[in-house]
Amino acid sequence: MNKSHASKLVETSGNVQVFHRRLDLGDYGPEFGGLAALTMSEVEKYDNRRSTEHFYANPEWTVIAPGTTPEVDFLKQAERACTRWKIRLRRTLGIGPVRRMLRAMEHGDTLLVGGGMLYLQGMPAHLKRLNWRASSQQAPR
Repeated sequence: MNKSHASKLVETSGNVQVFHRRLDLGDYGPEFGGLAALTMSEVEKYDNRRSTEHFYANPEWTVIAPGTTPEVDFLKQAERACTRWKIRLRRTLGIGPVRRMLRAMEHGDTLLVGGGMLYLQGMPAHLKRLNWRASSQQAPR
């Protein structure tokens, strides 16, 4: 359960870097508490830098960009990483088991596993900001 999962840079979009950790969900048991610890370890690395960067992390993905990067550009990639993680969970475990797992977790762990952590220019931000369309000039899709 305490396996080391190295992040690998898988894509860049302008100044935005997207990192992926290869996970075997079977290693985390029925409660999946270790997944929250994975996200928290990424957040701690970010906090230790005392950075003003944009940052998003969930158990499988990390997205980082300089604070000077337009939020919309960063949020597009962060939303994509969040969506990929949620799809992976639901395809692997099923919608019902994921809902039960998240309900059984403590609130903080639910956020770390179910959605992740988001920082904009070094400040914690609500995950609803991942809906970048609301903050852009584009019409909703």
